Amino acid sequence: MLNELLRTSRRVHHDAMVCPEDVPKFPIQTLEEFQSFNARLEKNPLLGEYMVARLAAVGGSGVESLTRRIMKFLISNEVAILYNWKGRDKLSFERTYVMNVIYEAAKVNFAKGEKNDMAVANSVKLWLKFAKTRIMNSHKKLAKVDVPL
Repeated sequence: MLNELLRTSRRVHHDAMVCPEDVPKFPIQTLEEFQSFNARLEKNPLLGEYMVARLAAVGGSGVESLTRRIMKFLISNEVAILYNWKGRDKLSFERTYVMNVIYEAAKVNFAKGEKNDMAVANSVKLWLKFAKTRIMNSHKKLAKVDVPL
């Protein structure tokens, strides 16, 4: 309980920040939208600050939980399947400006350090890796729904 209070006291109050005009609708649904958003983050520091505060507010019980929740909030599984960490046979997520924002959002709620950065990176790697499985599972669930005629 004390840890949660400490995290809350560190958290940037995102309601006080004005939402920039160029914030997309989340989760981002297409590669083009994601790449455009990533480019805007590179050019607009205020957008980056807003997104750090917004993503930190997503919350989670630990670094891994927060990171998974951030990824689910940010991008759809259809975009996630186009990426992996290093970019072998896919696009690289590691070097995106979005990833820098994710690292910073995690630092708002949890102690700074290489250990937490590694936990964030590992969580993103796993989330990207299982995007195809999540898509297939959602299709199975839809197929099981009996539609009355």
